[in-house]
Amino acid sequence: MCVNFEDNLLAVGGVKYTNKEKFFAEQIYKTLRSPDKEISSAGEVQSYKFTTDVGDVSWMVPTAGLRSGTWTPGTSAHTWQAVAVGGYGHWHERDDECRQNHCRHGS
Repeated sequence: MCVNFEDNLLAVGGVKYTNKEKFFAEQIYKTLRSPDKEISSAGEVQSYKFTTDVGDVSWMVPTAGLRSGTWTPGTSAHTWQAVAVGGYGHWHERDDECRQNHCRHGS
């Protein structure tokens, strides 16, 4: 299951910014003190192993996990940049669009 999960994730790829999103990300990026990632890294899928607290559930059914970045790459937690990106209205528009497409396709 995890191999299929990862293969599908790699096929879909990482974040693909619209022009509007890229412009916003660039404006945030300029304010970061010492970012450890480039903006383009949002398009990369990185595989890693981690543990979860699903406990006995994983003994009964297969599980897979996904962690996804939602800030401009290089943004530190507990900063005004993290809050600004979290409240960026365009992300919410995309979230609504994805939810509608997800429901429309019945998957």
